[in-house]
Amino acid sequence: MKISRYLLIYCCVILFTFILISACSLLPDQATPVMRNDIVPEMGMDRSGGMMSRHHTDIPNIYVGKVSPIENDDQSIERGQAIYQIQCESCHGEFGLGDGVAGMNLDPVPAPVGRTSLMLSDEYLFWRITEGGVTFGTAMPSYESILDDNERWDVINYLRYLGITAGTIDENLGSSFDEQSEQEHITMVEEATQLGLITQEGGEIFLSLHALIEEYIVAQPHLISPGGMDNNLIEIFNAMIADGLINQEQADIFLSVHAKLDDAGLMR
Repeated sequence: MKISRYLLIYCCVILFTFILISACSLLPDQATPVMRNDIVPEMGMDRSGGMMSRHHTDIPNIYVGKVSPIENDDQSIERGQAIYQIQCESCHGEFGLGDGVAGMNLDPVPAPVGRTSLMLSDEYLFWRITEGGVTFGTAMPSYESILDDNERWDVINYLRYLGITAGTIDENLGSSFDEQSEQEHITMVEEATQLGLITQEGGEIFLSLHALIEEYIVAQPHLISPGGMDNNLIEIFNAMIADGLINQEQADIFLSVHAKLDDAGLMR
């Protein structure tokens, strides 16, 4: 009788285990955790790591060449603002500085889209909003089924508006991001100098002009290109030369350093 009782218990355990395994196999596939750092290796370096590589990654062919069909006017900006406040502000923050309450504990942290939107192309921004952050292991959801194409373009117009106006709302607004961005560029230039890719003088000119360019396009929003800042540098430089802010030699040095950094995969 003892043997039979033990055998019955053993069989019950085996049966329960089988049922448990079967039940697990029938569960819906779980999405890849959004806080993983192994999809883009450098994301584990720090809280902001990988942001620059995200901005310089290859865009899927389906999005290449996309340009906004929606005029960047007050009506579009207002529509984009309303959508942004509902869908984006909790993570990216009121002024797009990546400081929203819901994003505080995310790793990697939400991108400061209000500060980077002027530098990024229409095709890049539309891709990221459409597909979210799954490619990069971030928590940003896909908005393809939430917002239609025109709504996504309205959001992009509002992001560009934030890029133009956010820094003028409060002189201290975004200072921590500016300092972080400046340090990242300094580190990049130092690395390129150590590798012998550029001279120290060329690196210094690149850094000084980079900061000047960002200030200039904020004051001259008509120079913002759908292709992003990198795609209309010559137009920007021509305008800055005409305004007496820089000379042709400085512009040529910047473009040379920019190309070398980009070719070496160091561009931030």
